[in-house]
Amino acid sequence: MTAIYLSHRYPQARISIFEKSTNKSEQYWCCFKTDISDGAYRKIGQFCEKVWPQYVVKFSEFERILETEYMCFFSKTVRDNIRNFKNIQINYGEAKINESSIHFQSNELFFDEIFDCRGAILGNQEMSGFQKFYGLELELEDSSNLPKIPVLMDATIEQIDGFRFLYILPVSQQRLFIEDTRYSQNSDLNEEEYQREILNWVQKSSWTVKSISHVEKGVLPIPLIKKKESADYRKVGLAGNRFHLITGYSLGAITQQLDEMLNNEKKSQRFKIQTSIFIILNRLMFWGVDSQDRIKIFKFFYKLPKDTIERFYAGQLKLRDLRAFFSTSPPVSITKAIRIIFQSLFG
Repeated sequence: MTAIYLSHRYPQARISIFEKSTNKSEQYWCCFKTDISDGAYRKIGQFCEKVWPQYVVKFSEFERILETEYMCFFSKTVRDNIRNFKNIQINYGEAKINESSIHFQSNELFFDEIFDCRGAILGNQEMSGFQKFYGLELELEDSSNLPKIPVLMDATIEQIDGFRFLYILPVSQQRLFIEDTRYSQNSDLNEEEYQREILNWVQKSSWTVKSISHVEKGVLPIPLIKKKESADYRKVGLAGNRFHLITGYSLGAITQQLDEMLNNEKKSQRFKIQTSIFIILNRLMFWGVDSQDRIKIFKFFYKLPKDTIERFYAGQLKLRDLRAFFSTSPPVSITKAIRIIFQSLFG
């Protein structure tokens, strides 16, 4: 996405992408259309694999359909289309990044700008919670009774290892992408257990798996403190802590960051305020309730007004949204919430 943005802004520039391996694992990138600006959509919208007009969340007590467009990009489609950009070249192999150069295949290559898009690195785990995920794209024998819209959160499943839910994308008539996601105190990811849980759930849903197309997995740090950024070179997205600090979504945050960079703007005051708010909300989620009660926070959240939910995902919360978080019987006790907020602001 960074290369696409640069190509649109500087069509005469020569842009080089350095990938470690040709065996790049495929993945889905998703966001709400309300997460990105109209200008960003004009740049990347053509690469969108699928757009759904709504999505659903499910809890034992209720289900809710929200009328917000949900966009899905597939990494292979984006990469294949990048090859049509005449000013973008993809290189494969080990590369070492310096401030103004890249060491690649025994050569020192110098560039006007270098963008580091290598993703998140697990740091001080004592000051992080974790979002762990393991997903399977499944081709099924039968297309009957498959969901027609994304199930962003199915939390009717057994709650283990913190707050747990299934994330389900109906990517085609007979293909589902199903991800087991957990907000946990630890970063352990047992791949065999996650896969077994997903396939057991599919079997209970009376579907038969024909094949597994691809696998996605990862562990994202959910920060409980603000992290310092490196000034050596431009870190984009997860590498530069520019992602949604609660959900782990990065596409919307990346487009906002690139707009700032390409317009030579400093990080906006709004972004700094939103970061502080999300750190407090993360602390409330991991410190304000016991792990088995973490689901109560998400039940509470998805009963809020739709525009509040949209601004939350877009990183554009307003004062009235914060009042909504604490005005109607929040799942964290007021006493504990005040203590956590006070420590976050003045500790």
